[in-house]
Amino acid sequence: MKTTSRNLNFFRQPNQDEVLAMHEIRAVNLRKTKRAELINKTRGLNQNHQSLIDFQNNWITEELSKHNEFLISNISPANKVCILIEIALNTSITLSVPATLAIEKYLTENSRCHTHSALFNENTLFGFKNNLKSQNEQLQLATLKVFNSLTQLDIRFLPGLGSLNLFPILIEFLESCNKEIFTETLGVIYNFLVDHPPSNNECSILLRKFSYVYKDEHFTEENLRWIGYLLKNMPYKQLSDDLRDEAFKFVSKLIYSKNDDTLLQALDTLHKLVGCDGFKADLSVFAVKLLKHADHIKKPIQVSVYQLMQNLIRSEKGYAQNLISLGIIDKIISILNKKDNNKLEKEACSCLSRIFEGTEDQIVSVLSNKKLQFEKILNHPNKAVVLEGISCLMNILKSKSKLLIVKIVHNGILYELLKIVKNIQHDLHLKLVFDSLKKYCKFLKKNLSADEWDEIRCKFFQDEYAQILNEIQNMQISFNYFQSYHEFLDIIESNEILEVSLKEPILFNFS
Repeated sequence: MKTTSRNLNFFRQPNQDEVLAMHEIRAVNLRKTKRAELINKTRGLNQNHQSLIDFQNNWITEELSKHNEFLISNISPANKVCILIEIALNTSITLSVPATLAIEKYLTENSRCHTHSALFNENTLFGFKNNLKSQNEQLQLATLKVFNSLTQLDIRFLPGLGSLNLFPILIEFLESCNKEIFTETLGVIYNFLVDHPPSNNECSILLRKFSYVYKDEHFTEENLRWIGYLLKNMPYKQLSDDLRDEAFKFVSKLIYSKNDDTLLQALDTLHKLVGCDGFKADLSVFAVKLLKHADHIKKPIQVSVYQLMQNLIRSEKGYAQNLISLGIIDKIISILNKKDNNKLEKEACSCLSRIFEGTEDQIVSVLSNKKLQFEKILNHPNKAVVLEGISCLMNILKSKSKLLIVKIVHNGILYELLKIVKNIQHDLHLKLVFDSLKKYCKFLKKNLSADEWDEIRCKFFQDEYAQILNEIQNMQISFNYFQSYHEFLDIIESNEILEVSLKEPILFNFS
């Protein structure tokens, strides 16, 4: 049989160019298929999230409705937003401003919608950035409101926002004489910097611009609130000491704010500043402002004030003595006596405990306050206060001042500690009580004469306290704390163990 050329072609191997062409065709077809799948998937997502999108027709002004009939027709909300974006970016100022405001209302009402990445892509964002450069203040303000809403969205759905480099434009707006533009700019900067931490240079520029807030036309509670938020979110650990001091100047001005939110941001900022190594601001002067103002603010904010006091006491030498001279002990006693806020009582008593960590003179100045009665603290209904009271006693013991410790003991504080055991049903807390008793008794036994120690230890075996010791033995709880308890008993029960001398024989008389 004859073999034709056609049959011969069947057995011929394709050359390299033909193979490459076939691969290219296959790749093109694959890309087409994937693109079609992606389009279908996107359409499906849009349909799934269509119910989440709400679009109010009253956002459309008369000028816009005359300009585009589709805005008042029954098309999908997403399509209406696309039309508004087109009008905002590519028409006259007369139409751009109301269209931009309508977009801002849409973003505000639909902040949880997941389709924003499709509507506000990179090109759209750059278009709005160009609108910020407009000379028309109304368009600037409307566009700032749009960015304020966009920067509050989840950054994962707006990947192009970080590449806009908005900071230089926003900094220029901080010199604006328009109060609304200034305020809106502060909001955009805050929302933007939350996801994009500022550099040292940007922090320096911002702190210099904050001085504009104290101009007459910009001095408003809203502006102070935004500054409070901005100050709180600065990366203080990486800033220089000069920038930290500059930030502290603004924080100290925010303390007298009538806005609770602003005051909370200022206190949080101070927590961060105090935690920085080498922070040398004059916090003692600031304590006067803070302590005087504490009585005029709400209790949840007072909690933050006393938490800050604790950090300041530990971070700055002499700070506690300044607080004592300002009357902080009376304020703490007043809080503990009111018994109306458990968390505030706990933090106030923790502040007292930090003060007792100081020098002997400092402790003496606190104990000289006749209103301070440890019996009331140890019998306080708030268990957290009781534990902090025990911590105060342990800090006094750490001073190793024989005079102070004996004074505390003669005031009956050890016996009061023993009394409160009956009201404590927690092993760890019981262990803390007996550890405190054990350490106090160990110190007294070592530093007092035999007669003085006898007078103190024998009182534990008087009728009232002996009954308490008997009740402790019969407490129906686990015995994890019993090691500390028995060590305490060993100290107060054994006076002296007489050792028999082997050199002197004992003679027995049998007569």
